[in-house]
Amino acid sequence: MYETVLDLPINSGAYKIAVVTETWLPDINGVALTLANMVRGMKQKGYAIDVYYSSTKHNENTDLIADHEFLLPGFKLPFYKEVKVGLPAKHTLKKMWGENLPDVVLVVTEGPLGTSAIKVAHKFGIPVVSEFHTNFDQYCRYYHLGFLLGLTRRYLRRFHNKTDITLVPTRVLQDELHSQGYDNVGVLSRGVDTELFHPSRRDNALRKSWGINEDDLAVIFVGRLAAEKNLPLAVKAFQAIKTRDPKARFILVGDGPMRQTLEIENPDFIFCGVKKKEALARHYASADLFISPSMSETFGNTLIEAMASNLPSVSFNYAATQENITHGVNGIAVPFGDNEGFIQAVVEIITSKSYMKKLGMQAREKAEELSWNSIYDKFDVILSELIEEEIECDQLFRTT
Repeated sequence: MYETVLDLPINSGAYKIAVVTETWLPDINGVALTLANMVRGMKQKGYAIDVYYSSTKHNENTDLIADHEFLLPGFKLPFYKEVKVGLPAKHTLKKMWGENLPDVVLVVTEGPLGTSAIKVAHKFGIPVVSEFHTNFDQYCRYYHLGFLLGLTRRYLRRFHNKTDITLVPTRVLQDELHSQGYDNVGVLSRGVDTELFHPSRRDNALRKSWGINEDDLAVIFVGRLAAEKNLPLAVKAFQAIKTRDPKARFILVGDGPMRQTLEIENPDFIFCGVKKKEALARHYASADLFISPSMSETFGNTLIEAMASNLPSVSFNYAATQENITHGVNGIAVPFGDNEGFIQAVVEIITSKSYMKKLGMQAREKAEELSWNSIYDKFDVILSELIEEEIECDQLFRTT
């Protein structure tokens, strides 16, 4: 049985979206936060939105996020307890949607709950949009599940090919999925809130709490402290920095299963835990260099948040980096998988504060181009075309 978490007035004059996801607020991850931004943006455009989710936590947020939010049953993955997989819910969704049909279904994650949503949508003739958020190839590698890679790829391809369109955040990923046999893949990129993530939020008091002075170097990593983020490389890179600049400090913002081990092995690191909104923005802006050693992203929201915060960055040249970083102009893009090159780039960039400052300023300029409003507009076009096409097909069927 489902549980209604929020019950707010529906904008009955708009198209209605049913969002189906296994991660939702208050979860802190790229998928949940990106989805929340999309829901807010589409609400502003007049869409009515219901969210069906199986997250690990209740959303007790009283802000107007969606019109209704329904918590559905699920189970936690034994090797990744922060993730809750939604159980099949075909009969529940059939009953709920049969009483009030959505105009389009957005399936965000690929578990049994998403499969149920696709089946029910097909039964009612509702168009379905899916999103591809997770680099399962890299996750299988980091969690020693390589033997499942072939099976996982086949499952995901079948899953997404049952939807009308699969949305990905980059052109490179679009080409990759096409090469793997995905039928209809579109690109819908990501935006950044340049008012929230702003260099003016730099906070000297926060820096002092980290034990550094204004002229000292603060290197920051933001994200889950988990295997798929390639954190051993971040540790090696910072150790290389310390040989050149003993006063430098490494700031880690986030939490996860590797935190305890990292704290024991690196007592000089600053572990800040999970930060949200203004607090997160202050942490970015109060640092001097952002590093992202991850090779498992489908996009990487933290990179563009760092760019908006006026930070120079070192990251591998794929996903958000490939889309937004011009090497040596607004950041450093290291060839994918070149660990030694990554360490060398981190060491070289800190030798010139003026160069770091120039990269940060150029990064900020690029981030100002990444408007969420343009992304909302494109998503509106995608949804409207699917809905109107379905309406035309239904009208044609009724007249024949």
